[in-house]
Amino acid sequence: MAGWRSRSTSWCRRYNKTGGGGYDPGRFTYLAGAGSVRRSGVVNRESLPVEKAATTRQPEHSNPLECDTLCFMGTTVVSGTAQAMVIATGANTWFGQLAGRVSEQESEPNAFQQGISRVSMLLIRFMLVMAPVVLLINGYTKGDWWEAALFALSVAVGLTPEMLPMIVTSTLARGAVKLSKQKVIVKHLDAIQNFGAMDILCTDKTGTLTQDKIVLENHTDISGKTSERVLHSAWLNSHYQTGLKNLLDTAVLEGTDEESARSLASRWQKN
Repeated sequence: MAGWRSRSTSWCRRYNKTGGGGYDPGRFTYLAGAGSVRRSGVVNRESLPVEKAATTRQPEHSNPLECDTLCFMGTTVVSGTAQAMVIATGANTWFGQLAGRVSEQESEPNAFQQGISRVSMLLIRFMLVMAPVVLLINGYTKGDWWEAALFALSVAVGLTPEMLPMIVTSTLARGAVKLSKQKVIVKHLDAIQNFGAMDILCTDKTGTLTQDKIVLENHTDISGKTSERVLHSAWLNSHYQTGLKNLLDTAVLEGTDEESARSLASRWQKN
């Protein structure tokens, strides 16, 4: 890696050469390359690698993740070589911005918290109106202003929602205990209400997005029937694949049992 610093600016441009198996420490723009393919699942959650190349044409998409000439911090080189210029590092990269958003402690109140706040403010406003009314009516009718003041104070205390936070917390805590019995870890009690308000819950069952992994589920022929010949042909193609293997090759190799793999390796050889 070679770099230079401009005297008139406070940032540094660096030129970087990347190759298969390399890791991108910053955000790059391509200057030249030959078949560079990168795994960018950590950024765009796509399990399959994407091809990057140097080009002078205008990008067709406004989304920088879909730009052919940009590669991002956190991605790895699967195959090919390229020369690129670093245009951002650290917190200024796309990955750094995502990490900054995750680490932010302050968050906007959810619908449940907003509802609790509205109920509390309604009770407080009602208390501010009722206490003076009770004081005036009781004082004029009975003539004992001291007793009327005590009675108005008791009304104000009764209308104040001092027990509301405890009731809400205990209810959410009970929900957290029930979820813990189902092996669900609750880090924020306020999330329980949002969890219960969901209509559709989508989970990454196979780990394609969260683990950047593809799993072989079935192998069928053109008729839709399970075929061992299809699996064996796919295994031979993946096993004797030249260069770096992609996620599909890895899934086929891991999805084939060891006995079949040894048998195929002994019967077929690559010339």
